[in-house]
Amino acid sequence: MFSLLGEIYTVKEMFMGQWVLIITFLLSHWEKYITGTLFLPWTFDTSQIVVAIVFLLAYWLSPTIFMKPLVFGWSAAAIFKSTLFLSFYFVHIPITLWNIISTCPNKQPWHRGLGLQGVIKPLLPITFLVFTSYIWAYFSPTHLLERNTRAFLFCCGTIASNVTCRLIVAQLCHVPAPIHNKEVYLYSIISFVICFIVPISKNTSSIESIILYIMTGFVTLDHIYYGYQVVNEIASCLHIKVFSITH
Repeated sequence: MFSLLGEIYTVKEMFMGQWVLIITFLLSHWEKYITGTLFLPWTFDTSQIVVAIVFLLAYWLSPTIFMKPLVFGWSAAAIFKSTLFLSFYFVHIPITLWNIISTCPNKQPWHRGLGLQGVIKPLLPITFLVFTSYIWAYFSPTHLLERNTRAFLFCCGTIASNVTCRLIVAQLCHVPAPIHNKEVYLYSIISFVICFIVPISKNTSSIESIILYIMTGFVTLDHIYYGYQVVNEIASCLHIKVFSITH
């Protein structure tokens, strides 16, 4: 969507939009972690179809069709942006909280014996990551988000994916979700050092970009390795070989 609609959104709007999408997905699995039920709405499946249609229309016609006024002078892209943010704050979050309150027996925040503290802990890594990513985005000495938008968003998204995957695995295994994540710690330390401790001057702006590229490469490889570990452990427990079918 950044490639398709990037010209009409500011970089910071795309940054906030990515976080809205990531947190929406994570909250659905946080909800399942608490209640044991995944309330996955039909809008999730519908959105995948809509995305495919949007890209096909952009290919057959032109991306400019989404910039033309439709209703009250609003373009399709503007409507999409408003719907994205409004539905997150006024639809998704309230429904998630309502499902948790109404589903848990005796109105307890957790019916697996971990209490309220166990409910809050899974949100700590993503909360810290969001906070530090905003710090880096707004206090970068060389305006890194504007200069390397795709790399910046990819790095944040990869770390958020790692946090979410660990939450999903914890939910499936019925174990407490981890509150420590080395990728989040690394990202946070680097962002604070660059922004407040050892500021990089505009004359050496390439250094900040190089640091971002190196960190992006590291978190990507680490996330892939985590996936390998999960698959390998499942295969070991089931006594099967991955990518092989036996009768």
